[in-house]
Amino acid sequence: MMAIFMGFSSSAPTLNYNSNGVTGGAMNETVQTLQSIRDTTNDLLNQIEPTFDIKMTFVGDCMLATYKGQYYEGSFSWYAANYPNTYFFEKVQDTFANDDFTIVNLENVLTDNNLSEVWKDHSPAYWYKAPTSNANILTASSIEAVSLANNHFGDYGTQGRTDTMAAVEAVGLPYGTNDQTIYLEKDGFTIAVICHGLWSEWQASQIIPRIQEASEKSDYQIVFYHGGKERIHSPEQWKIRASRSLVDAGADLVIGNHPMYFSQWRCTMVLESFTVLETSALVEVALLKIVQ
Repeated sequence: MMAIFMGFSSSAPTLNYNSNGVTGGAMNETVQTLQSIRDTTNDLLNQIEPTFDIKMTFVGDCMLATYKGQYYEGSFSWYAANYPNTYFFEKVQDTFANDDFTIVNLENVLTDNNLSEVWKDHSPAYWYKAPTSNANILTASSIEAVSLANNHFGDYGTQGRTDTMAAVEAVGLPYGTNDQTIYLEKDGFTIAVICHGLWSEWQASQIIPRIQEASEKSDYQIVFYHGGKERIHSPEQWKIRASRSLVDAGADLVIGNHPMYFSQWRCTMVLESFTVLETSALVEVALLKIVQ
């Protein structure tokens, strides 16, 4: 998990004056001069945009489900049925509650339908699903948006994807997919979070047009991608090249998830896996430090 702090511009003070101590015939001239200075200075100060901070927390792979939706004592499904919704993120609740936006990569299907798993061409393969009621865990934990752009969103086919989007919408959360961008706003400043899969270098060419489109609707563009090789600490060279191309295309920040290990490379942060049954490091960094 990573907390990102963003500060923009500065607040415009007001210049005031008084004429105490100014006497004699010079009074009117002095007052007029001070008025002119005040008016000119205040005009300049009013052109400065107000200061405010935006604090965002990005959470890596987050699974609120069990393998094939199985239910047994000690499984996530069992905990979800027997513990309050606030239980699962209680150790990081203060972090989530005290930022402006928390965005998680939700890596499972939410459905109440009896759906069959899709075929996968690799082994081992995994499928994860949970009842739609598990979406309430997100809102109970001060989570403001979710990415569905990952390899488990499609575990149960088109209907599973439809049910998952409906479940997230039902609790009032915006979500991002390979086709849909999240827009978050604070004090008139709009941030686009572009969620997308990134499994090979060529997929950057799918993300670049989305950055360009988002730049017309937002002040700041963040790419939050999912992909790459698991269980490595250093991003693959193709991923570095792809990330650089996203920055060159205008992305202000690029964040990746999926490897399950924490890694970083200059403008790119790759988040480790984050689930209730794992110990995840909490890493807080300033935005400037990331993009240097």
